Amino acid sequence: MLLGYDTAALANEGFAVYAPQRMRLQAALQAAQHASAHVDDAEPSSPHPWHVITNRSTTLATLRSIGATANTAAEAPQSAHTPAYLGFFSDDTANGDRRESPDAPGTDQL
Repeated sequence: MLLGYDTAALANEGFAVYAPQRMRLQAALQAAQHASAHVDDAEPSSPHPWHVITNRSTTLATLRSIGATANTAAEAPQSAHTPAYLGFFSDDTANGDRRESPDAPGTDQL
């Protein structure tokens, strides 16, 4: 893990925002460029587990139901590498409306 980042946001939901120091980023990019010259893998994989952050209760429930490591931005483990989260939707995870899945009985159907 070149930069130590292991948390991402989902497309069309928000951004996980990182701000590495310039020298650290440059060193990581050079190391990645050097390493990629020796890799012949059409589908590279990461030996490090990834975490997803969201501010939508249905997304959180769905991700957890398939075994993904997912948290709200407030629940994400805090470290020097924890990103800021810029969500595209209002946070509905803190208001007690934690649905078990998008199709769970009793959920509002739009």
